[in-house]
Amino acid sequence: MPIPSYLPPVTNLGVGSFHTRREAKHFSSDCDITNDRWQGLDPESALIAIVSSVNVQRATGLDQQGLLQRFAVKWTVEFSLKDCEFFIPRLNL
Repeated sequence: MPIPSYLPPVTNLGVGSFHTRREAKHFSSDCDITNDRWQGLDPESALIAIVSSVNVQRATGLDQQGLLQRFAVKWTVEFSLKDCEFFIPRLNL
């Protein structure tokens, strides 16, 4: 059974029309986000599902093995900057 989200509901906005700025939504201080919320989720199964997704592979330009390698790397600002320098020329912008 899904656990209720702490995120505000998404409003139905029409595509291609101008929308006025909305007020920011603030999270309440009683929001308890713990590892208990992920109880019953097998991380390895979730990882395999993500890297096996054709949509994820198309969006990232990486195959299953490349995605697995990406998830294995610890994220740092320096790595992200180097990564951008490597991938931006390949995007043909």
